Amino acid sequence: MFSLVQDLKLDKGIKMVETNTQEQQEPFAVFERGDRGEGVRELQQRLTDQGFAVGDVDGIYGGKTQAAALEYQRRAGNLNQTGVFDGATYNALMTREPVTFGTPLAQSQATPPAGEAQEDTFLTDLTEFLKEEESFRAEPYRATQGEEHLTIGYGHYGSDVKQGQRLTQQQAEALLVQDINQRLPAVRSNIPAFDNLSSNLRVQIAQSWFRGGIAGSPNTIRLINQGKFSEAADEFLDNDEYRNAAQRGRRGVIARMDGLANALRAEAN
Repeated sequence: MFSLVQDLKLDKGIKMVETNTQEQQEPFAVFERGDRGEGVRELQQRLTDQGFAVGDVDGIYGGKTQAAALEYQRRAGNLNQTGVFDGATYNALMTREPVTFGTPLAQSQATPPAGEAQEDTFLTDLTEFLKEEESFRAEPYRATQGEEHLTIGYGHYGSDVKQGQRLTQQQAEALLVQDINQRLPAVRSNIPAFDNLSSNLRVQIAQSWFRGGIAGSPNTIRLINQGKFSEAADEFLDNDEYRNAAQRGRRGVIARMDGLANALRAEAN
């Protein structure tokens, strides 16, 4: 997962990545969140023509373009799913047959349908929420004594995190987006009506699932699926982790769990 991080280099102020094959000797520009210019505009237009919602084709690599890039990489099947347009992704977009995603927007309408717009807003809200809660760490660390694996970036935890790795904030955000997209299918599978819930409750459920909270409370999930949101809130807080969090000095756990419980109660009103 982190080979891209190691391959990035600066060449006269321009981010470049070089391929290792003899057939591709020329370096490709690497585009990531925060980049601007005609190159970004070109890839935005290509993504739009294939039906991926990038927002405005404005030459600014923002959150919507990043999400569209990640979805393109996922659907292409053999690309690193980072949300960063590396050489392989750029080459695929410019030379392959289209990897379609619904009806191309250029043939249908200038703005995405309401459902897509709501989904894009939800993903942006969730990403920003997790960035604020997790805080950025450029180098690996052990979040809790006794944990098997290390953590890096915005709370990315797993066996792929090794000592000596280092991320920029943009690379960490791309990794966070990847983590979110890997977890959301499980959320939707366990809560079939997830996409019909209010935006705030969706963010709160997803952030709790991201940390393993609500995923470990099947009774809470059952009550949500039954539409019993107030009962679900009470059930979610009825555990020793919540009751003992203050004593253990983990007030952040209380705030996060209260956030989900409050969103559940609001859904009932």
